[in-house]
Amino acid sequence: MHVQRLERLITVIKGVERAKLAFDLGHWAVMGPLCPTNEAPCGTSACACGYGALDAVLQAEGLHMKVWDNDETRVVVSGIDHFNQIIKQAVDDVRHIYTSDFGICYGDEEGWRAIEAFFELSVQEAQHLFADHAYPLDDRQSPRAVIERIEAMLAGDQAEA
Repeated sequence: MHVQRLERLITVIKGVERAKLAFDLGHWAVMGPLCPTNEAPCGTSACACGYGALDAVLQAEGLHMKVWDNDETRVVVSGIDHFNQIIKQAVDDVRHIYTSDFGICYGDEEGWRAIEAFFELSVQEAQHLFADHAYPLDDRQSPRAVIERIEAMLAGDQAEA
């Protein structure tokens, strides 16, 4: 597993928790109400990896969010400002953006394979950390639950070293 990237993701999720941003393990990202500034992703709800894909540090490492444009072209989101611009344009164009329109990519990989490759996790490890079905219903919207699970995995990995 890639310890530094997971530690950075913990930092990102702690920021989400502090800012009380909408969090939901049920999707990469979903459009929310528009914000007056570009300081946060427009009230959008995202999962741990969705927020990670909007983080400049993790983006520099190659993790990105993508959205499918009207003409079925994949647009890689360059950050929160670009994400907000896409959302505002979608509202202005009266185009609906659905959960399935957003995704995570790393290199040539998308979705769960991107998460596994980026964080150097097995399928089981990635699902354990980030899949909504791996959490009790009450924890699926809890950044704290994901933080604690990543920290426990890292502690176990470091104990084996």
